[in-house]
Amino acid sequence: MATQATLSRDLRAIGLLKLRDEQGKLYYSLSEPVATPFSPEVRFYVLKVDRAGFMLVLHTNLGEADVLANLIDNDAIEDILGTIAGADTLLVICRDEEIAKRFEKDLAAGL
Repeated sequence: MATQATLSRDLRAIGLLKLRDEQGKLYYSLSEPVATPFSPEVRFYVLKVDRAGFMLVLHTNLGEADVLANLIDNDAIEDILGTIAGADTLLVICRDEEIAKRFEKDLAAGL
């Protein structure tokens, strides 16, 4: 038996997006390749993205925020100044607000 979280992660990992049509009905679609500075594994862990100015708050499953922080830190993206991880939440400090907006869009595209 698989949990909803596991299914959602697996669907994201194979490139399926859950979208809504004009009437609000949900459907799945194959995603287009998106140019992103993040390694492909990063999207696997992100459940939700919030932004506050130049900072991003990434939400993960319990116990996965530190794994996500290590992945982002290892990507060595010069526009990310640092990360701080809790148990299921990760703070990503970006160089400025425009960069944070761009990264928010990149990460949210995979949700």
